[in-house]
Amino acid sequence: MNDRRGSFVDRVLDGHALLEDLEAEVATWAGGARRRPLHEVLGLDARELDLVASTPDALRYVLHARRFGRATTPEELASQRRVRELATRIASEVFDPFELAELEAWMPHVDRRASGDGEPAHA
Repeated sequence: MNDRRGSFVDRVLDGHALLEDLEAEVATWAGGARRRPLHEVLGLDARELDLVASTPDALRYVLHARRFGRATTPEELASQRRVRELATRIASEVFDPFELAELEAWMPHVDRRASGDGEPAHA
């Protein structure tokens, strides 16, 4: 998973990087010479970068669209943000805010398990 050719999105789609590597990719860019803008390094356009920065789960949506050769429209990207905001608002009305914070901390672990990258479940 160390192949550094192409953008981050290209490497994820080619199997040379994982979604979970996004933060490390941004940190590497921030600590380096910054010869290219971050959106180019990541392989996103400016509106996609804005969405991913505000709603990290949106990267899955962008990757899915790229994998199937679909362009993402500003309307679709805006709707992804609205869906995330609505889901968070609904969850905050149902759950105690402290419990919601704990759930959000566990979401990356749940996502990994759901994708098959996590440890096997114990009986």
